[in-house]
Amino acid sequence: MYPIGSKVMIVNVYRQSKLDERYSGPFTIKGYTKNKSYILTDRLDNLLSRDVPTQQIKLIQSSAASQNVVKDKHYEVQAIIAHRGGPINYEYLVHWLGYNDEADHTWQTASDFDSSLHIELYWQRRNGNNTKAAPLAKTVNHTIRKKANRDKHSNKNAHIITRSQRLLEAKQQK
Repeated sequence: MYPIGSKVMIVNVYRQSKLDERYSGPFTIKGYTKNKSYILTDRLDNLLSRDVPTQQIKLIQSSAASQNVVKDKHYEVQAIIAHRGGPINYEYLVHWLGYNDEADHTWQTASDFDSSLHIELYWQRRNGNNTKAAPLAKTVNHTIRKKANRDKHSNKNAHIITRSQRLLEAKQQK
């Protein structure tokens, strides 16, 4: 069940063609009915004229202030975008998960991170294949392809033909 206060979209039950909108809304969940349908309100806080079952609802924003905020003001890193400073005191420009505005990007030192995973990923992206990991193979599917050899195929076919001829000769001799 979605929490009360969440923003949702609902399936457009009046849709006539594929050009019509699939969802209408947004709406806010105000409550539940005894059969577990949702009571919704629009932007002006007017009640929707019908109750909406769960399968017709698509959650677009939870009622929680932020799903990314953990106890003691910890936030989840989506990616590190850039760095500045020298090797001893690098600072990293962090894109926080759920905060897509560039004004929300912040500069953080390596000691501010709980894990060095995102820093390592950043440097791997930045340096390309100059990392300690094994280099990628030369082909797209990561295998080394052999060049085609027509002689091998023709010899194989010749072998099949001679084998079938021997079998026919053996049958004729019996």
